[in-house]
Amino acid sequence: DYTLLALSNVLWMLYLGRIISGITGATGAVAASVVADSTAVSERTAWFGRLGAAFGAGLIAGPAIGGLAGDISPHLPFVIAAILNACTFLMVFFIFKPAVQTEEKPAEQKQESAGISFITLLKPLALLLFVFFTAQLIGQIPATVWVLFTESRFAWDSAAVGFSLAGLGA
Repeated sequence: DYTLLALSNVLWMLYLGRIISGITGATGAVAASVVADSTAVSERTAWFGRLGAAFGAGLIAGPAIGGLAGDISPHLPFVIAAILNACTFLMVFFIFKPAVQTEEKPAEQKQESAGISFITLLKPLALLLFVFFTAQLIGQIPATVWVLFTESRFAWDSAAVGFSLAGLGA
């Protein structure tokens, strides 16, 4: 996603990159499930606190770093994000051990579950997915409008906008 955004030179590539990001961007949910599956009940609250602190730090540092990098080049924030995502992928691939071991299913069980179509599973969730999509879209609007407003009204550059968003994150 971020590699595509870094290399994009036309608007449709930006849209495609964001669509890919939306489909594949479940890092928070995966991290939370790993914490839930791999920690003792007595330590779980502390680990969820650490996870929340890490996401909070990213919410503050991300706009600041992106704003500074955006002053150098509009593509640089995406290059940095792509490098960080690649590092995360490599760490997970080489270091992470699955928290829950799954057992191999017999062949007849595999065939039964293979008959369930994706559409059959998706149909009851259509309204929920639409509501979630709408909420996510609405959640993106304030930051986008903030960038456009501060650039137009106050002539702020990328760094100033990034630091203001970092301040909102704090």
